[in-house]
Amino acid sequence: MNVLNDVKTTCELLSMSRSALYAAVKEGRICALKNGSRTLFHRNEIERFAGRLPNIE
Repeated sequence: MNVLNDVKTTCELLSMSRSALYAAVKEGRICALKNGSRTLFHRNEIERFAGRLPNIE
């Protein structure tokens, strides 16, 4: 995993759709970075988000 990942890669890593990822950004559950027109996600932020997902009981 790169230090910064684009939307497509982040969706693949988290097994979620683009719309679900952008909804999580809007809700403040995951932080995105902008570099020009590109939306990027830091590796640590992806891991933090995944670690906070609820367990299935």
